[in-house]
Amino acid sequence: MKILIYSFEPFNVLKNNPAYEIAKEVHGLFKSKNVGLIKLPTTYGGWAIVTSSQP
Repeated sequence: MKILIYSFEPFNVLKNNPAYEIAKEVHGLFKSKNVGLIKLPTTYGGWAIVTSSQP
């Protein structure tokens, strides 16, 4: 399974994006349920769009 994070943060910096840590936590949710997209608010006031796809 791949988890793709589309970030709309300033400068598009994923390594400092708190949504990345949240996405790691929701990996189990993607595996256990039929979830295709999660929109996560970030501390910067932006959004991170997280999608999953089977390999």
